[in-house]
Formats: sequence, C-alpha cells, structure tokens
Amino acid sequence: MPLEPTPPPPGWRSRSGVSLETPVLFDDEPSWQKAKELGIAADSQEDLYTVVFTSGSTGRPKPIPITRNRMRAGREYRAFLYPLITASFQPFALLADRMSVWQTLLNGGTVGFCRRGLELWEDLQALGPTYLEGPPALFQPLVQAYQQALERQEPVSELARLRLALRARLGGRVATAAVGGAAVPEGFAKLLETILGVPVHEAYGATEVGTIAYNGKLQANVAVRLVDRPDLGFTQADRPFPRGELAVKLPPHALPVSDASRTTEDGYFLTGDLVELRPDGTVKVLGRASAAVKLADGYFVLAEEMEQALLATGFCQQAAVVPSPTGPVAVVVAGPAAARENLEARLASALAQRFPGRALPAIVVDPENTPWTPENRLLTPSLKPNRAAIAAYYRHLLVAPKATTALPENEPSTAGNLLNLVAQILHRPEQALDLTLPLAQQGLDSLACAEILSLADARAVPLGIEEVRFLPLGELLEKLQQPPGIRPKLAFPPQGAAKTPVTASREDEVALQVLRT
Repeated sequence: MPLEPTPPPPGWRSRSGVSLETPVLFDDEPSWQKAKELGIAADSQEDLYTVVFTSGSTGRPKPIPITRNRMRAGREYRAFLYPLITASFQPFALLADRMSVWQTLLNGGTVGFCRRGLELWEDLQALGPTYLEGPPALFQPLVQAYQQALERQEPVSELARLRLALRARLGGRVATAAVGGAAVPEGFAKLLETILGVPVHEAYGATEVGTIAYNGKLQANVAVRLVDRPDLGFTQADRPFPRGELAVKLPPHALPVSDASRTTEDGYFLTGDLVELRPDGTVKVLGRASAAVKLADGYFVLAEEMEQALLATGFCQQAAVVPSPTGPVAVVVAGPAAARENLEARLASALAQRFPGRALPAIVVDPENTPWTPENRLLTPSLKPNRAAIAAYYRHLLVAPKATTALPENEPSTAGNLLNLVAQILHRPEQALDLTLPLAQQGLDSLACAEILSLADARAVPLGIEEVRFLPLGELLEKLQQPPGIRPKLAFPPQGAAKTPVTASREDEVALQVLRT
C-alpha cells in the first residue's frame, strides 16, 4: 500500500483480506526462509520483478517488464565519489531514477527527493548534490545563460563570475555530471563541462534494453544494427556516415516487450531512435523517428533538431515542434530577457540558416509566457516536451498560425552559398569541408559526384568527373561560380590566397531540390 498522509477508509482491511496478523515478507534472506516455511515458492531470477514505464514524450507511456536479474545487475554499482549525494526528481515509474536511488543508497550515499517544476532549482540549491544526472532540458538554463554571455563577448572576468553563479544554482558541490535521456545537441556536454568545471558524461540507452552507449561509444556487450527508414530519408547509404533506426539485441534476461511489432524475428529491439553510426564505434543520436516532421516541401526534419536550433538562439527558454491542422508549428516560450519585437522573425532567421532552402514551419510565441512543467503536463516527468499536450494547450493558436518570414539579411544567406550546397550533397557540415583538398578525400562517392555534375549542367558549366574528384574544393567552387558557357584555364591559386565569397543563384537551389526529389 502506498503511504498516505490520511488514514485509509474504514473497512479496507476486511475488503482487502489483510489483517494485523498477516505476515509481511521482505525481499531479503530471512524472509526467503520464512516464505519457504510457509510453502511459498521462490520466484526465478528471470521472472517478472517489477514494471517500469517509458517517459511518454512521443505518445502514451509504455509498460516495460523487468526481471530480478536485470534489476540486480543495475544495482551492482561501485561509487566513485565521497560523499555521494544525488537528486531524485523523476517518478519511480521511470527506471533510471529508481535505479539511481538504489545505487546511491547501497553505496552509503544520500538521496535528496526534490520537487519538480519551478521548485526544482530551489531544492537542488538547498541539497547541493555531488553527482547530478538528467536530460538536456535540466541543464539548458545554465548553458543558455552562458551562451548569451559568450555572444555578448563579455570579458574573461565576467565569464568567470557567471560560471561561479551558475554552479551555485546547483548547490556549488557538483563534482561530476551526466546528461542523457534525449538527443544531446552537438557540443552541449563540452560547454556544460566549461560551465561546471567538472567532467560531464553523455549517456544513451533505452528502458527496454538498458545502456547502449557512454560518451558516444557503444558498449562492448551491446550488439546493434541499423534499419533503413527510407520513408523518413534515413538509410545506410547516407554520407558521410550511415544513418537509420537503431536496433539493439535484447539481453538474455529481458522479458518480451508489450509491443511485438518493435522486435525482429532474430531478437533485436527497434528503439525508435534515428542515429548515425561511425566507423570508430561511436553513435550519434539524431532524434526520435516518431517526432520526424514533414515540411510543406515534402522534406523530413527531426523535431529535436529544430527545437535545438531555436533554443541555441537564446531568444526562447522552451521550444517544441508540434502538428497542427495546417502543418507543423514551432511553439516557443520566450526567454526572460528576449525582446518581443520581431521575435518570430528572428527565430525564423535562425531556422533558415540551420535548414537552408527548406519550407519551414510557422512560429507561435506563447503570449503569456507560461513555463512548461511536469505539473501542468506540458513537460513529461523526464522533463521532455510533451508534444501532444502542448498541441492541445495551444490549439486556439494553432488553428490558423500566421506564416513567419525571416528578417532580411544584408549578406548572401547560407542558402545562397555554393559551399553549403556541396556540403548538403556530401551530407557533411559546411565547416568540416577543406577548400584546399579535393572532394575525393572528403567523402565523395559516385552518387555525390553525379549530383555535382548535374548541378554543373544546370548552370551550363562544363565539368568532368576527374575535375570533380581531384580539383581542390576551392578551385571547384570557382569553376561552378563562372557565368554559363565560360570555361577558364585551370589556375590553382597560390598557397594561402584569400578566397572570395562563392554564391549560388536561386536556380542552383531549385536544381538541387529537383535532384533530391
């Protein structure tokens, strides 16, 4: 029976069959012996021990059966901190929080049970944990405040003062931290390390199968494979690294999952996570397949990617991309210091730079700046956006959202950059490309070569396969920039020569979209 502050209703004992003489058996050796004397059969290590639930960020929370063996394996943990003080702020229906409590207590540590929502920060400051783990949303206010200070180019002394103030918000005793439970933005953990001045680890796992990767590295005892999702545009043929839905071999002590469609015939569990696998054994979580958003141009974008791009601007403190009758809409809660004038346009500009050439969703700013918390159900208990609840809460604003136009720019946008178009073809970040190296050394394959040749044909620029493969990228871009029909002699620029901005026309963007379609 759960402990309640009020007495149970009269007659509950007679209705339940429980009396004061009813023996209570604990899960320990004396009770095991007592159970044997009473003729109660001992349960197997592979029998059902408890039931936990998924977080429910993309739908109804799903029950996951847990065996005694798996629960015991998770509790076998040797503390590496003294004193070990952790915070519990998620329901015990979630496996990660329940396991963390057991691990702390069995190592002689202290657990602080914190309130959720707006009071969480007050409780964390009073508790002063030495080890803190949680989703990116937990640490987002700290990272966002520091990012804004960096963008303002604050002096070093002011940045140091800010770091101390942000550490104090967590009690000032955090010796190490971990972030996981949702897609972690690129560079998030490293920036958090700078703020806290302690190691920050990145954990990735699933309730059904346990830990999958730690600090991006796949666990040695975990067998994985990729499953193509061509319906969303994620396949093993993607470049520079194969992408798809991650499938994980179910552990031998796992009970059957409730949804049989999520397991394969050979015992692999479909996690629902879209990932990128790299040759060095690292995995990059991109987002949930169920949260993929189809834009007006038919292109699929992960909701998490758009939400991270909006949060990175510093103009909003919470963001979620949700469905509406007219298509996807980005709903945001403005930051406390953000100016409301042209806020939608500034956010749209950030999305346009992150997703060049795409038909982006409308942006709706909460007029009342209502914070999303687990208490108002706009966040899940694991502090992720509850997209279904957010769509229902703002349904009056989503009936006919006004299209959002990005602010005009004085310089050519990223969408109008030939280097960016080549980066899209290679599926690589623009900043990762080296203008002094040929594409043959930067992930070029036959399909990408064909796309670049088609792009050259669309601009009426004569270009051969060998030129695409072996010209330095800077020289190749200059050739593509030439007016139609002009084919200059090959003239490699001197080492260290400055490059002029290489721009593309609207026709280039249309041609590339046609090729992709």
